[in-house]
Amino acid sequence: MKFTKVFSIFCIFTSLSACSVLNVNQNDKQQVTGSNVELAIPISEALENTLLISSDISEGFLLRSFPDFNKTQVIETLYQSELALRLIQKNPLDEMALDLLNTSLKSFESFNYLNNDKYRFDQLIEKYKLTISLIADLQGRKFEGLEWNQFNVSFGSGLEVFSSWPEQAWVADSFKDKSYAYIKGTDQSAWLLSPILDLSKAENTSLQIAQVINNFGSEWQGMISVKISDNFLGGDPDLAQWEEIDIENLPLGNSYSEVTSEPIDLSRYEGSKIVIGFHYQTRSKSPIWQINQVRISSAGILNISSLEANIIDKNELFKLNFGNQIEWSNLTQKHRFDHTELPLKFGYHPQYKTASISGFNKGSQETWMISPKMDFSQVEEASVKLKHSLKFHDLDELTRVSVLYDVDENNIDLDILAKAKPLKFVKFSKEAKSSKLSTSITNADLSEFIGYKDVRFIFYYRSYDEKDAAKSPTKKRAASFWILHYLKIIGKGNLSVEAI
Repeated sequence: MKFTKVFSIFCIFTSLSACSVLNVNQNDKQQVTGSNVELAIPISEALENTLLISSDISEGFLLRSFPDFNKTQVIETLYQSELALRLIQKNPLDEMALDLLNTSLKSFESFNYLNNDKYRFDQLIEKYKLTISLIADLQGRKFEGLEWNQFNVSFGSGLEVFSSWPEQAWVADSFKDKSYAYIKGTDQSAWLLSPILDLSKAENTSLQIAQVINNFGSEWQGMISVKISDNFLGGDPDLAQWEEIDIENLPLGNSYSEVTSEPIDLSRYEGSKIVIGFHYQTRSKSPIWQINQVRISSAGILNISSLEANIIDKNELFKLNFGNQIEWSNLTQKHRFDHTELPLKFGYHPQYKTASISGFNKGSQETWMISPKMDFSQVEEASVKLKHSLKFHDLDELTRVSVLYDVDENNIDLDILAKAKPLKFVKFSKEAKSSKLSTSITNADLSEFIGYKDVRFIFYYRSYDEKDAAKSPTKKRAASFWILHYLKIIGKGNLSVEAI
């Protein structure tokens, strides 16, 4: 039995290898060399998952309750998959190897896995589908049934890749084990916006939405809608062109029961870049609307890019993104600390588009970050909007985190810190005391800056001071966690900005 298996697999490998050599001419070799760079990662990940699952089965971590006959079939299929993937790595134009991998995929989809095993094999199946889609496209071939879940957001970490217009009209929350985005109290048109979804290389694309609608029965009709735009890249979504999509399976509107829609066909948008918008229009009696999950399945490749970077406020004069590498390089950091400690610095996090700092257990330190100079001499109206997050702060510690400003270019180092004044924000933090990360967007009037040519903003952070430590030993270690998302200048006129 074992000899027969090994011999048959050897025959498959030998015949496929021979065909691979025969099917590749000199032009093909050049094409394969050029394509390997793009294909290397998905093929390697599919192969790595195949080997990991094979190893876990042999060590008894997977398929422990599987019938022996079915387990043998799975192991054989894994062997076939490994051979096919190695041949595809060597030559992506090998059609027989791709056919073998597709046959393995169909076999894996046919098995009935137990819950403990299903997640691992679902991941493997998705990686096979991606690999087959990419290789089939390279070979100029089509395969059926390669749709897989390429976009899945359940709002477990805030709005995640979604954004709200106006900001904070839509927010994320959770109850028990269910997370969701919901519309907060607002008296205006409010949008929950997906990132930009590039369907130019996608096929058989479908959308599913899990949602809750409650309060006024059928009266929510016409007040909430799901729309798609293929020309919206940012700004005010009310000014863009949108098409409402029809959904048959909807909540009744009288309970908190979650209802998942049928797969909504998006194939008509393939070849375009789209944004999905959840549009809320208030009336006298507005319903509660929760979006629990958004899923997009597609064959081929679904590329996703951030919409937040494209969204601008009306009359926005300047935006400082703390996660933008070029803008970050124009910021200057200064420090004052006891010399037994390393200097405390703001950290740059491009993947989260933020900067952050925490003085936890770092001793008594002060750190401040200085913005580029801004010329307000040609500005007529101005205000500032700051998006930031705070954690582990109390009433005293709010004095340790502040945004200051200075209008004298001669002030440097400690002078700028001594002479700078605090910005008068309407509300610096949503909560005065919190052990949770609290995100807020706050505003301040800048009318007194108009006419000045050398305005700088200073982001000041202090870990703790000795009088705090005298009150409690924990005060010496505790410090606020501060995350800076962006700073916007909004107004009329012309604002010029230069690096320090």
